[in-house]
Amino acid sequence: FSGYCSCSFGMGYLPQNNGRIDEIIRKAATSYVREQMENIGDSDCYVIEAKAKTGSHTIWIDPSHSYNVAKAEVRKGPRDMLANGYVLPENDSLYNFVNNVKFKKIDDVWVPVEADYGSERVNLDNQKSHYKITEIELNPDHKALGSFIPSDISNGTIVMIADEDVNTSSFLPGSYTWQDGKVVDINGREVDLENLGPLSLIGEKAIAKLVELNIMPDFAQIKDKILLICFWDMDQRPSRNTILSLNKRAEALLEKGLYMIFIHTGAIEERTFTSWLKSNEILPPVGVSNEGLPTLGYTWGVQSLPWLILTDKNHVVTDEGFSINELDEKIKN
Repeated sequence: FSGYCSCSFGMGYLPQNNGRIDEIIRKAATSYVREQMENIGDSDCYVIEAKAKTGSHTIWIDPSHSYNVAKAEVRKGPRDMLANGYVLPENDSLYNFVNNVKFKKIDDVWVPVEADYGSERVNLDNQKSHYKITEIELNPDHKALGSFIPSDISNGTIVMIADEDVNTSSFLPGSYTWQDGKVVDINGREVDLENLGPLSLIGEKAIAKLVELNIMPDFAQIKDKILLICFWDMDQRPSRNTILSLNKRAEALLEKGLYMIFIHTGAIEERTFTSWLKSNEILPPVGVSNEGLPTLGYTWGVQSLPWLILTDKNHVVTDEGFSINELDEKIKN
């Protein structure tokens, strides 16, 4: 499949979706192919209907042009997920489309090179753009071109790791950099790319990781204090219970030198989320991560929810993945 979005023209992605078209259809709650083909441009196309957590998708597949997408529509309503991880609130809707697709034959393969893209959302201005690829080289001779010569990569270059076993639509944005011809983590340890597993933060500075999530705690308040970071999901009862239990102890633990930070993971409607925090009088600062499992395992070591991370007074991680019942013993140690 090939598809389109504002940043992945021709790479299999539709607007406001986190996954590739084929991935979304495969994981959809319902999907089917219409009995009748439909003419798009000069071609008869198969029409696929799919209802997924990212909305209702209608995809026109063109068999005469290498089974590329000739047209696409995505309709999102309340509770459907946006690309940023939030979901649409009540009385809101979003419509995205890709049409007027043009193809070019390169080395006996039809490639989409041009298309119109647009979006319509309640209370927002409609948008329409035109995308065009001016040059494509299929299966280039990378050796002759010198595409991947390690000496061309400067030390300190940020490395994004793509792993099909984790999520075919995601890059794993861990703290990885290029150093002397190798991929290393934040501590300078070489990353085993063949056996990439969940990251352990023990020994790392938690503050640097929080900044990556755009969470800026009050440095005056956290100075010389132990940090307790809790990843959680409001849709999961164990997570809610953990947050409520920790919240009851927030003031008492702060007096003992422990500062809490809660980080919500996964899709959530912003208004519902804010209302829950307010009604339950949640005291510690709360951040939101658009990442979910298993990607969080590669960035924060999170293997299940809720997930607790504890630091010392210098904010270096000392423990992770323990239960709330173990907290008092961990603090004593």
